[in-house]
Amino acid sequence: MSLPDLKQTLDAWRASPDVRPSHDDPMYLLVLEGNSSSLRPLPRGGTLRIGRDPLADIRLEDPSVSRRHAELLVDGGEVRLSDLGSHNGARVNGERVVGGQVLYSGDVVSLGDVTLVFHCGEGAQPSRPPLEEPTLRARLSEELERVLGYERAASVVVLEPGPTQAPLPELMRALGASLRMMDLVSHAGNALAVLLPELEEEAAEDAAHNLLEVLSPLAPQARAGLASAPQDGLNADALIAAARAAALAASPGSVRISGPTLYRLELGERSLVVADASMVRTYELLRRLSASTLPVLIHGETGSGKENAAWAVHYWSPRVERPFDFHQVCVRMAMADYCGEGAPST
Repeated sequence: MSLPDLKQTLDAWRASPDVRPSHDDPMYLLVLEGNSSSLRPLPRGGTLRIGRDPLADIRLEDPSVSRRHAELLVDGGEVRLSDLGSHNGARVNGERVVGGQVLYSGDVVSLGDVTLVFHCGEGAQPSRPPLEEPTLRARLSEELERVLGYERAASVVVLEPGPTQAPLPELMRALGASLRMMDLVSHAGNALAVLLPELEEEAAEDAAHNLLEVLSPLAPQARAGLASAPQDGLNADALIAAARAAALAASPGSVRISGPTLYRLELGERSLVVADASMVRTYELLRRLSASTLPVLIHGETGSGKENAAWAVHYWSPRVERPFDFHQVCVRMAMADYCGEGAPST
């Protein structure tokens, strides 16, 4: 299912945040695993096992998920999640599940690297308490892992309400009906921060304009700032800071997109400035690879920065105290020397 179709489906099923669901409301899980997404309907009662076990009721394939990872107990309109002693644990809206936890429509469940979003049909549930900013940052960090690993997108909107008589909780409730069930909202000081998973910059900008329109009756001077991953960064703090700075620079009633950002990497005796989004992603991957003992082959055209990339792997690795020897190798010549004159070139 394509994301636009999925968004339309979710928007059509979005629950109002103030009323408990009836026993006839359909319940679903939106499953985001790797590059795929799917909707799993839930029964009105019973126990569902989630994991990699072939006999699991909701079977997942990601290796970060345990064979018997979690369990859903469904009783009428109530759904309770329990962790079954999994290796990576279960989290709801960034908070680790201890014992059992009741799910509310829009709750985001993390099982290893897999994300599940619970939704309860056209009826609704009691409004959930707003997320604390550290919880939003934790959820954003999880989304950025998906951006990095699966080339997805994620955006953050910071809304500066300006002069208003409405308290932040009231503003947050006003936004609720305009958010998808996977979106999350939190207070960020005197502002509001909204996490928009799976939305690239253009779609996120439309969403930000919509959020401003929703707030306008309560906060007519509100303004918004938008930052998107990966082009504006792959760090939760940096992304929120970029969106906040853009909001402060915006005019009342307008949305400002975070401008291009230069990232400085301090690597011991070397300092690198990275501006291109693809290079930001590359260096984040190099940071991960550096922890491994596996050889890393870096190839590219002359002047593309191979030596700096090799130095970054060395600097971030446990072998940083050992000598750094850089050798450029012409693959074609090396293959000819090793395999003979007729060796293929790459």
